[in-house]
Amino acid sequence: MSGLQRIPWVRDRLDQWGVWLVVGTSRAGGSILARLADAVAQAGRRRSHVPIDNIECALTDSAVARLPNELKVAVATWHTSEGTLDGIAEELGITKITLQRRLAQGDRRIEEWFKARKERAERLRSNN
Repeated sequence: MSGLQRIPWVRDRLDQWGVWLVVGTSRAGGSILARLADAVAQAGRRRSHVPIDNIECALTDSAVARLPNELKVAVATWHTSEGTLDGIAEELGITKITLQRRLAQGDRRIEEWFKARKERAERLRSNN
């Protein structure tokens, strides 16, 4: 994998986490079922509604919190802002290639965090 290539499942997870951060953990309150029913009731609206899982986003938040600061800032800014790579890189005071590198490094570190978490859980299960 190239040093600039993102890991698709991590990127998707971070996209959901970014929305979770921007709109708040409760997504304006109510259950997921209630929000989906509300979306169906708005038949004229052509927007896709993807429920956000608070538990999964909290896990992602824990993984992001353990990133080195420069990666954490790049990941958080990219996944909570609207804009282009050039615009966000400029906002952060770095080059576009540096932003791409930091996002890819963040993905790898988060992937490692989830692998280690899974291995710990498996060890605990096997010890019981």
